[in-house]
Amino acid sequence: MKKSQKQLLSVLFHLAVLGGMVITYDAGKLLGQKLGWLKSGKGIADSSAINFMDKEELLGTEIDPTLAKLIVKKDGGYLFRTDMPFPAHLKVISTGIIKFHDVNIAKQVGDGSERVRVSSRGEEVMEYEMSGNSVRFTQRQMLNQRKPTAAERVERLKVIEEAVKKGNKPPPDPDRIVGDLVGKAVQFKSDGKGWEILPTKEFKTMAWGKGLEGEVGTILVANGLKRKEKWFGNKALPIGHKLTLSGSSLDLVLEGAESGSLEMEFKGVEGVHGHPCAVFGVSGAIKLKEKTDEQGRTITGEETIESGKFWFSLIYPVVMRGDTDLIVSYDTREKGKLVEQFQGKAENIFHREWGAVPAKPKKADGKTTGKTTGKTTGKTTPAKAPEKK
Repeated sequence: MKKSQKQLLSVLFHLAVLGGMVITYDAGKLLGQKLGWLKSGKGIADSSAINFMDKEELLGTEIDPTLAKLIVKKDGGYLFRTDMPFPAHLKVISTGIIKFHDVNIAKQVGDGSERVRVSSRGEEVMEYEMSGNSVRFTQRQMLNQRKPTAAERVERLKVIEEAVKKGNKPPPDPDRIVGDLVGKAVQFKSDGKGWEILPTKEFKTMAWGKGLEGEVGTILVANGLKRKEKWFGNKALPIGHKLTLSGSSLDLVLEGAESGSLEMEFKGVEGVHGHPCAVFGVSGAIKLKEKTDEQGRTITGEETIESGKFWFSLIYPVVMRGDTDLIVSYDTREKGKLVEQFQGKAENIFHREWGAVPAKPKKADGKTTGKTTGKTTGKTTPAKAPEKK
């Protein structure tokens, strides 16, 4: 792996460990567990360089008609419901995208230092399926691509052209990296006090799961399989309502903040994969709690949201989507000495497909077939839900 790729992975790892707004907590933690298990070009078709200034494909904002009936309006505002029971068998597909724009990395090397500027796009898609005291994590995608320099692009085109002339397939893009654990799954069970991985014969998968055992509860909350403790209260909020988050209330949006404040404004109501949500504009700055990486180094950081939005479910205490433009700054220290520093602009995008897993179909004799459709309904079960008040 090239030095520039290793430095890029170092950046991603730091953001992952900090676990704040820049990358969803679960995606970051999983990435941190796999930094040593990444290969270049595995199973990935060749493609042209990413235009890093392009925005991602827009999601639809339609609300499922069935779920729309569960929205509660009161006194000219919207209630943020907490009375709805979660589906007994829940599946969440969580997509996280992180972009860095010309991030400056300064690293101590011996008595000197070296600097590099990196732009990249990373994407992870995780599937979580929970029933009772059991949950399964499946990694659907883990992909990162570094933006090549102008000289590297020219060289890459030469390589492709030469391969085509010889009738060969172009070699894999060296700046495109995919994780070894794509398609792998780990399963955990809870005894009510903590989570334990179920044994698997695959060493890397087992090691991945063991590294996550202590974080399963946090990951479930972050991805909407468990309720967030901090929510909006019982008062209906009108569109245009403003509020300030500070201290422990910052947990409404993120985890890992030590101090700072965020300004929020209720902008409207939209759907996220059909799920009804309140959209809040967000801006502000926070300082993150100190974290320790796998090498025992301490990492501190600050993040400023220049502009952003978060989508909060109107029927469950769950954050369904986020889209923020940030300025980030992180310091890494070893035995108190500053050894690495990076600063720059980032974009964080995440969204979740959230819904019940359909029950197993029954045969004529009343027994189940042992199969499910494999899809989430994207819907709750209104017939079993409490009545609106």
